[in-house]
Amino acid sequence: MELGRAKFFRDFTAVKGLSSMLGIQNLYTLYEGSSMRSTFVPGDLLWGIPRLQKTGTLHPNFSPPKIGDVLLFYDKTRKKNIVHRLVSIQGQTYVTKGDNNLGPECELITLHDVIALVKARNRQGVTSGIFLGKWGQLIFYYTRLKTTLKVKLKIVLYPFYNLCAYFSPFKLLFKLLFHPTLLQLPEGKANSYILVHKKTILAHKENSESPWIIVAPYRLFLDKQSLDALSRKSEICAHTLPVEQALQ
Repeated sequence: MELGRAKFFRDFTAVKGLSSMLGIQNLYTLYEGSSMRSTFVPGDLLWGIPRLQKTGTLHPNFSPPKIGDVLLFYDKTRKKNIVHRLVSIQGQTYVTKGDNNLGPECELITLHDVIALVKARNRQGVTSGIFLGKWGQLIFYYTRLKTTLKVKLKIVLYPFYNLCAYFSPFKLLFKLLFHPTLLQLPEGKANSYILVHKKTILAHKENSESPWIIVAPYRLFLDKQSLDALSRKSEICAHTLPVEQALQ
């Protein structure tokens, strides 16, 4: 946790001087979730122009949102802040949607729900602007098309993937390709386990009695029998570790 906090403030300090060049006023949120991939990824720091100043008056640099802009707003139903793109304006209603959302669901808000116009992101210490307006619309439709093609490709290839996983043609390569470590992690009163190769999680289970869950596509190389055998041979950490520290 301390490492993450130190990195947060280091990134904030590194980009503070650049924010004025982009017209960015404040750091608003640390992005979480997947609805705006790949415009944002979890851990991105988002900057924007607030709608209101601390005095409650309209911010002088705030302009009415345009279709394609990215908004930070408060969702009254879920009672949390949301980052979505503005895809349509219907009178006084703003229709927003995540770039990565394929379903028909949209968030309907008004101008009073808007907290800020998101203008830029900071990812691993590098600050960059994001596509807004007409360019933002193109990014929205491109991302939806890319995600749709990915989903359809998975549907087509999934039976073949299951067939390969069942007959195990690649499992003989496991010892050549992977050198995993079995880690014991705290999870409430019990301990969970993850099988890690470098910084990649191959499989995990909630406790010693629960079944292994193998992360795709590693079902091509692993099965439950090989995991049980591997767990008996692998060195388990003598002390528990948080996942973030274990994967550093």
